[in-house]
Amino acid sequence: PEDHPITVVPSAKRPFDVAIEKIRGVMVSAGISEAMTPSIVTEKIDAMISPWTDRPSLSTQVPMLEGARKLRRSLLPSLLASRAANWAAANVHADLFEIAHVYLPGKSDSDLPSEQYTLGIVCGLDFFTLKGMIDELGRRLGLPWQLQYVPKTIDGLSSDWTVEIHGPDSQLGFISVIDPKLCKDLKLPGEATAAELSIGSLLGVAKLVPTQKMVSAYPSILRDLNLIVDEAVRWSSLEHAVRAAVGTELAAVHYKETYRDPAKDGADRKRILLSVELQKSDATLTGAEADSMIASILNECERTVGAKLLG
Repeated sequence: PEDHPITVVPSAKRPFDVAIEKIRGVMVSAGISEAMTPSIVTEKIDAMISPWTDRPSLSTQVPMLEGARKLRRSLLPSLLASRAANWAAANVHADLFEIAHVYLPGKSDSDLPSEQYTLGIVCGLDFFTLKGMIDELGRRLGLPWQLQYVPKTIDGLSSDWTVEIHGPDSQLGFISVIDPKLCKDLKLPGEATAAELSIGSLLGVAKLVPTQKMVSAYPSILRDLNLIVDEAVRWSSLEHAVRAAVGTELAAVHYKETYRDPAKDGADRKRILLSVELQKSDATLTGAEADSMIASILNECERTVGAKLLG
């Protein structure tokens, strides 16, 4: 009857739905289109790239599609094949992402396989632009720490550009440039970059509800530091040392440039110019306090990565 009450209960988005919405927002804002590709692939496609495991892929007893019976271990081969098909159809800028499961075999024959919800990206952006997108994604998801990038070798990806993405206690994914040989095999005319992230690992540490952060009303002090380090030292290690030395008074640290002068600095040495912004939230920072913080930064950089101040 018309006057009978309808039982209703309040509903809300799940944290998973909120996270996926944020991920899609970052991807679409960067001009990357969402794709949907089959989870069952051919052996040739499956063998292109497998960053998460070296174990053989799972197979269906009956092919789901013609010649396809492998449960994919990565989204990237499917996205690469889609990019190649788009190029063949004159769609030059086929920058694609997909949010879907990958199917990982157990670490041993006695272990059960797992489904991992994954974000895969294949695009024509340069490596550093794609890395910036991943960093922005981490900020949108409210990760409580900065992402760390560690060199890695993965078949099908360029050995010079492949890095794993890590949090403090877990592997989150990787970024790389597709091996030029693989691009040639797929008849892709230019360079392609790729990234893959474990959404489950990100959700485990994400803080999806933004929190207020006080903006200091006091002026900041900027200092540039030109440090001489070994060629093997990475920017991430240097940045970590700077942040560890100062703490909450460090408003920002920015990389500026790398310069090499073997005649003055020696072989296998380089200079990294960086800028630090120092600021207190409750008072104006004095010159003496800033000098003390800079000294702490230099000491920590020398202790951890062997950095020396130029001059």
